Amino acid sequence: KVNMGTFINFLLSWKVQWLKEQMNAATLPPILDMEKVHAKRIMYSSMDEYKMIHYHFLCLEIWEDVFKKWRDYFSRTTHLTFQSVITHHECPLGDVMILSCVVVVGSEAEQKSEYPVEGHLVRLDLRIRDQDKAALPVLGFITKNKLQSKNVSRNSLPHLLQPLHAPKCVLISLTVYVKARDITLNFNKVHRMTVVSKITPTLRQMEAVADLEQSPYGQVVVRPNAHYFWHRTGGAVGKDLLLNYNSQQQEVVSSAVLAMNMPGSDIRVIILHGPPGTGKTHTLMGIVMGCLRGFSHRSILIVAPSNAAVDEIGRRLLAQRAVQSSQKVPGGQVLKLVRVGQEKMIHPEVRGIVLEELVKKNIQSEKRDRLQDYDREIESKRKRLAHLRRDMTKSGDVKLLHRLEFETKHLEADILRLSEEKRKCLQGFSRQSYEMKLKILRKANVVLSTLNSCRSRLLEEAFGRASPQCFSSVIVDEATQCTEVETLLCLQYRTSRLVLIGDPLQLPATVLSRHAVQLNFQESLFERFYKCLENEEKGGTQAVFMLTDQRRMHSEICSFPSRYFYDGKLQPVAGLDASYASFPLNPYLVFNVLGSPEMNDGSSTSMANHGEAEFVVRLCHTVRKIVGPGTSICVITFYRAQKTTIIELLQRDSSFEVNTVDGFQGQERDVVVLSCVRASHPMGYIGFVADARRLNVSITRARKALFICGHLGTLEDSLEWRALIEDARIRDRVRNVSADCSSQELGQFIAR
Repeated sequence: KVNMGTFINFLLSWKVQWLKEQMNAATLPPILDMEKVHAKRIMYSSMDEYKMIHYHFLCLEIWEDVFKKWRDYFSRTTHLTFQSVITHHECPLGDVMILSCVVVVGSEAEQKSEYPVEGHLVRLDLRIRDQDKAALPVLGFITKNKLQSKNVSRNSLPHLLQPLHAPKCVLISLTVYVKARDITLNFNKVHRMTVVSKITPTLRQMEAVADLEQSPYGQVVVRPNAHYFWHRTGGAVGKDLLLNYNSQQQEVVSSAVLAMNMPGSDIRVIILHGPPGTGKTHTLMGIVMGCLRGFSHRSILIVAPSNAAVDEIGRRLLAQRAVQSSQKVPGGQVLKLVRVGQEKMIHPEVRGIVLEELVKKNIQSEKRDRLQDYDREIESKRKRLAHLRRDMTKSGDVKLLHRLEFETKHLEADILRLSEEKRKCLQGFSRQSYEMKLKILRKANVVLSTLNSCRSRLLEEAFGRASPQCFSSVIVDEATQCTEVETLLCLQYRTSRLVLIGDPLQLPATVLSRHAVQLNFQESLFERFYKCLENEEKGGTQAVFMLTDQRRMHSEICSFPSRYFYDGKLQPVAGLDASYASFPLNPYLVFNVLGSPEMNDGSSTSMANHGEAEFVVRLCHTVRKIVGPGTSICVITFYRAQKTTIIELLQRDSSFEVNTVDGFQGQERDVVVLSCVRASHPMGYIGFVADARRLNVSITRARKALFICGHLGTLEDSLEWRALIEDARIRDRVRNVSADCSSQELGQFIAR
């Protein structure tokens, strides 16, 4: 049966030796019976089959992730290795032994959080009784960590750890699960502990798989059919809301709002296919604003796989809120936004709505008001006390003097009581942080999170199954850039409205295990739903909304990707070419760069082509000379080694951006120069440059000019590249050049 216990036991059953052997092995160790590991299906026969298939995928993926971290460990100069003392152990029923350990951590490591914590997979070298010199290496999983004491004295440390004492050191207790073994531990020895990998993200995904039947979307995921997918159009949305949207976007916004506002709890899933430049994020904004209009109590969860995508939505929502403020929208109707996640990973422009920052502001505001109340009352009583004391010095009446003394004592007692209440109030604010977080989350109209952070304990308590409050809908942006199990993370919440936005023809999720890739683990839930709908409707995808009017690429740039990837549907909006008419460069050229072979330095799987890199740099400088400083120019390439080479040749000139294709997905610039690298490979092999979706991303980033640089004879070995090159030749867009082509020649090629 698939559950978290099964998965933890699977991890703990690994032998440390397997990780060492994998360094030089081409095949997997016996972590799974691969004959029982099956490829993804479009539809599953049962919940159990679904769980087992995805359990196996996560087993393969976590092995690859841990091994990669293990391999990187040996290349690091500093290692997170600690001496631990086992204070207690127990073996409840099952295959797990539970160890209670303590470690000493230096103050600097504690401040940097460089020590073992909950969610870490660690290597433990267990010392065995009667085997003084031997140690048994095992893998352990930390389920709990607690900072016991700071600035511990030497004598307060366990005897075995006293030699490790240092000024301001910290004692941390850990609960560690290891596989139960028939051994007797030596408690009079220290046991070395090394952090291998933080596996919390994969554990959350495993938990989402294990809990799937409790999700409102359980049956939709296992056996999708057209009944669940919303395809009705129309709906009453204010005309002022739709002013800045084209007709396609208006249809999507209106339909989505209609779905959100329909009574009942029937599952309604909206699939929005947004090719490059069609304004899918802009449309998302329309859906959000339309759903909240007239329903200021609603809470919408918006998630995406990357922080960059979440923060882009956050910036746009903040801009919308600024517009509301300028229009004097009543306070209760102004967008209440919360961004969940690690603050250091969040864009500075969005940090003002990070949950921790909002809590700080709210507590400070409440603290200021409460403390001011105390201060005013204390000050009032002190003034009264001073007044009484003056009266006492003047009074000669004995009875009056007794009454004044009595009142004075009461005031002094009141001042002491209020001062103590003020002190306790200050302490109480630190305890209120968690309750304040829940309160802020539940009042939010929009909660923004990455998929990985949306299954936190805090969000589950605020909106989970046991909470009286739930999200009205969940929107997943970049839904084609995450694995299916990542999408499951946001489907735990009690909502019957789901919007998936993405483009299945652009890059999928990154999957580390090549075995899992061969079995299609990287396919998103969006893509599987898309295929299912295609099959059900025999080629028609009526239940999929598609945007086809793009306002990014000049028609010359858009021409090939539209015909090859989007069946000719992707078209520039009216007037786009005219708006680019004064731009001084040819919009689209393919340079056949001759006389420069690819290189691999032997120490890396990444490739570089130095001659092509020099050509690209010369081309960039020529472009800049023609277009001037106000035009954005970016070089993208398929390989990190080529990116590094080009950056060095550009002498880190910040007026040019350099990135990998994978790192640039979702972005756009005025001019894009694409460096393909591969040239004259003896086997005619061009690696992942041949990937159709990577090609699509690479050639759809430019607004006004796209210049492709590569060795066409090599690239033509790929079916997709052959189609692109033939298209360019037919359109007379190919230019044969040597790698050392002069700037003057380049200028003649690219200038209009």
